[in-house]
Amino acid sequence: QRGFASAAVLLLSIINLAGVKWVVKLQFALLLVLLLAGLDFAVGSFVHTDKHSGFQGWLSGNFEENLLPDYFDGYSWFTTLGVFFPTVTGVLAGINMSGDLRHPSTDIPNGTLAACATGTGLYLIFVLFLGATCTRQALKTDFMIAAKVSAL
Repeated sequence: QRGFASAAVLLLSIINLAGVKWVVKLQFALLLVLLLAGLDFAVGSFVHTDKHSGFQGWLSGNFEENLLPDYFDGYSWFTTLGVFFPTVTGVLAGINMSGDLRHPSTDIPNGTLAACATGTGLYLIFVLFLGATCTRQALKTDFMIAAKVSAL
């Protein structure tokens, strides 16, 4: 895993150093990687379980148990904002590349709203999938539970 992560960081560093033109050219490939990661998570929630780590699968009744709030110390509104904030700040990177658009006056607002809606929708899907398949204790304590749900 460490080698894969190092290779990914090296690849992203090379893309970054190559400049904006290469970043724009590789946007589709990066989007494909993100789509495959989301698909891996969705498929993984159906094909296996790991009861020891709190991932019990779809037929476990976890959705009803996780539906109501169960607050405990150590978390606040700012903690939740810290989790959600990267969803909407990534949009700013797209706005910074707006010089490559044909119609920036309409494409920037439409793209920004579409990106925020897509990010929020994906977060909601992940929340529903995790809430339906994982125990409350695992969701509260295991910050890598989504990786355990994924198929690969």
